[in-house]
Amino acid sequence: MKRNMFDEIIQNDVPGPNANASKAKKLRSFQLGSPFVVEGSRNASAPRLINIFAAVVCTDVVFALVDFARLITLRVISIERHWEADDFQPVSAVWALMWGSGHGPDWIDEPESAKVVAHSWRSKVLSNDRFGCVPMVKQLSKDFILALQREIYWASKSFLNLVAGVPNFDNPLTFNDKSNRNYFAHFVWVYRRQAVRIPKNLNDRMARAGLFDPQHTIGQDYNHDPDPALLTDTRYRRKEQPVLMYKQGQFCVYTPILAKPPSHWRFQPDYSGVLADDAQHAGYKTTLGSAQFHNQVQNKIDPNVKGKPGRPKKEKTGRRGRPAKPPQTAILRQKTYTGAHRCERLLKATNTSSQVKNEDMSEKLPTAGISSPSGVAVGREQDGKWPLSLQDQVLLTLEASQGNMNLKGIKAEPLEYEAYHHGAHDSGRLIKRRRRV
Repeated sequence: MKRNMFDEIIQNDVPGPNANASKAKKLRSFQLGSPFVVEGSRNASAPRLINIFAAVVCTDVVFALVDFARLITLRVISIERHWEADDFQPVSAVWALMWGSGHGPDWIDEPESAKVVAHSWRSKVLSNDRFGCVPMVKQLSKDFILALQREIYWASKSFLNLVAGVPNFDNPLTFNDKSNRNYFAHFVWVYRRQAVRIPKNLNDRMARAGLFDPQHTIGQDYNHDPDPALLTDTRYRRKEQPVLMYKQGQFCVYTPILAKPPSHWRFQPDYSGVLADDAQHAGYKTTLGSAQFHNQVQNKIDPNVKGKPGRPKKEKTGRRGRPAKPPQTAILRQKTYTGAHRCERLLKATNTSSQVKNEDMSEKLPTAGISSPSGVAVGREQDGKWPLSLQDQVLLTLEASQGNMNLKGIKAEPLEYEAYHHGAHDSGRLIKRRRRV
């Protein structure tokens, strides 16, 4: 942030939010003034605090280390003279001092030592029977399990261009909406996502291996032709599949695979997979990515806050590039409360169409139970309502995404049973379906 803004923030320090008064007096926070609160954000008139643990103060700019939850641990290294550029070379006398404790050898300058440590780390991870993917974080572990196709991208040029940009606003705490959208679109595949776009070859291999069949067991031979709706259309390079969440205790797995795990796997979910909530639709809760920090998320525009009439004035900062624009209210409402038009949040649906039911009665077609992956029949009529099984939800998703759903005459209303709507051309419609046998 600019030096003058940093100086303005630190002028107003207050006790922190700790419930213990003595601790709150020691753990200080800084109260943000109106220049750091975006007009139109939620509870803009309420006091807002920021926790600054450390800062590198330069003549015109300041690099501040901020953490709302106070989880930062700082390790300070000092020498009895000024630091020089040569100190940061592997051959320097202080190199071991900087990277000796809790750090491994450098992959570029110390490749042989790095390989030895990597093999040792791999052996420790494989021999550990605890759940989780320590020391690999949950998001990366789920994406790596799906497909390891890219090199590490956190320092890649594409990642820096798409995600690491600074919004063209004077307020350093403005929510970076473009960075947030790019991060989820390009760098989060299955973890806490509601759908994933799988490359054609991989998707078709998974379908032919029975991984999208909830009655199949992973690893067994699959001697059936996959449903054509599960295969990639020849016109496209990718296929969008819903992401399911499986849970065992507190451990969650996100995957597009519907097939059951074999009995010898340690992970045996407590229940059948449910369609995952998308982290993009978490509203004002911090989730994933460099834009998702508490003070920035507080400054997200709230579509329910009544703004000033007319076109908002463009903010000109004097920096290079096009002036930043606030996000459109309609899109923001979808992202914050209902989800994007391609992949809305879980919707509740029931069949209230007397026409379809009368067709069944006239044709003497019974509505039989539909087995869920756990084998529980959940498709029978209950109190005049037709619940949707997980298979129907997924089939509904596929048909809607292929544009094969006949939307005419279909009426939906939010009642008891969950269904999944995604990919339909008309984003405002709720889609429901009942499977007849």
